[in-house]
Amino acid sequence: MMKLNEILQRVKRKRERTSVKADFKAVMRRNNCKWHEQDDRKGKSTRYYFDYQGGHFVADIKDSNRGVDITFPGIADMPIDELPLVRTLCNHYNASNTLIKFTYSTSEEDNKAHVHLSFFVNTVWPDELPESLTACFYFQRQFCDDYSSLKQTAATDGTDDVELNHQQLLRERHLLAQQEMRHQPDPVEQWDFTVDKPNFNQLLERMLGLKGVNCQEVVLDRQTTLTGNDLQTLDAVASQLADGQPLTALVRLTLGNDETTHLATMLFVPEPVEGDTAQYWRITATLVQPSPSRTASISSDTGQPQVSTVLIAWSGLDTAKMRAEFDYMWQEARLRRRDGEPLDELQQLIVDVADANIGYNMYWGRKLMLDKCYYQALQHLENAFNGMRTIYLDLRKEMRNAFVETCYYIGFCYTELRLYRDAYYYLDYVRSDGNVRHTTELINCLANGKDFRLFAVTDDIAQSIHDQYEHDEDIPDGLQSFINFMRRRRAYALIDHHQLDEAEKAFTAMLDDPENSDYALSELAYIKRLRQNEKQ
Repeated sequence: MMKLNEILQRVKRKRERTSVKADFKAVMRRNNCKWHEQDDRKGKSTRYYFDYQGGHFVADIKDSNRGVDITFPGIADMPIDELPLVRTLCNHYNASNTLIKFTYSTSEEDNKAHVHLSFFVNTVWPDELPESLTACFYFQRQFCDDYSSLKQTAATDGTDDVELNHQQLLRERHLLAQQEMRHQPDPVEQWDFTVDKPNFNQLLERMLGLKGVNCQEVVLDRQTTLTGNDLQTLDAVASQLADGQPLTALVRLTLGNDETTHLATMLFVPEPVEGDTAQYWRITATLVQPSPSRTASISSDTGQPQVSTVLIAWSGLDTAKMRAEFDYMWQEARLRRRDGEPLDELQQLIVDVADANIGYNMYWGRKLMLDKCYYQALQHLENAFNGMRTIYLDLRKEMRNAFVETCYYIGFCYTELRLYRDAYYYLDYVRSDGNVRHTTELINCLANGKDFRLFAVTDDIAQSIHDQYEHDEDIPDGLQSFINFMRRRRAYALIDHHQLDEAEKAFTAMLDDPENSDYALSELAYIKRLRQNEKQ
């Protein structure tokens, strides 16, 4: 593509010529090209149909005499059902240059998609225009070769919308990358956008990582006392937050079979979001710990409260519409599988599911996870996990793969909510399956959770890669990026475990790596601040 780009750049230079039409016809005669000339009905432009080296071209010259649009129509023809692939490749080519354009049209007559190449020159030169026309044949062959490769990729991925599939993958990589934190003086705030209407038990379990929460009584602003069925929703909270003022809830609860009463506080702060009709609440929950003994140090963890904060949206999805959407996608996936048609990512996830309830929860759990609705996604994903866990030994291979993906999704959501112990339980199911996404999330969980097991995991993986590739230059680019990620996370964990000298050496060694240098500089500055604080 560079050759044609360079040619077109040169011919865009403005030079004095007699007439674009005259110059164009002179080039046609010089190259023994026959043409058919046709004026439009309004007489504002002239179209030339001509042949060049066996190819049929079209040139449009406006009477303003400012240049010529040249089109090489029909460089490739594809079945109409492959239109998503055609669109994907045209977008790819158009994004990589500004001078050459690839477009497509559809024909009802032959039920095909036709691809066209076009470019514009504002000055016609005898040598450069033929070079540009000749280059069109090269791009015709290149487009067809790339299309064949794209078609094979689509068959492997099981979807005809490679562009959408790639975008979903980029979305997930973006979410994974967000979990790789830099050290900052204050903890990074986590936002959890949900569209669910949870109750008090669910909120406290998710936010504080508790098990078996049973709320006995909730007092709102020391005025309204909620008990029994009133605790199964947050409707009373919603009605009092309608005026836009913060609300405090004092919660008395028990945990599991323990009859000891615990206290928790919940602060509900309305946060308006412009252009959204939902009510958004910032909720900060604090579990009050028992008083420490008199012998405990003031800096001891004993007696320190557990605190968590999330943002939720109070506008539940319509359950009937959710079920109808899943039923449609489920049936559509099965029909497409039966007819040999490609599936999108969500359809692939549910097509092999025999149980509608499991499929429903997998579908909505995955969809909500990609929308950062981690709280609500967990409710669906854990339902699917529990449905498959007890029958795992009876599951077919496809469903076992879906079970593993579900474990990964749950671990991802728990990591986002900073409940690292819960996350590790699920990610341990996927630690040895060789999937880079899964391993990346396990490492994020261990690093952000300050778990010393990270060092053994990363060392084992690094040794395995070293055994497979004797020389560093043999390592593929994608795998090298993963290795860099592990180096950053391992050095990050060294800081958390107070191994500042080792961490400094590790980050200093990364300064010459373009992929690691910015991150390394930030962490080295953080190490310097830590040492200054120690001296003080």
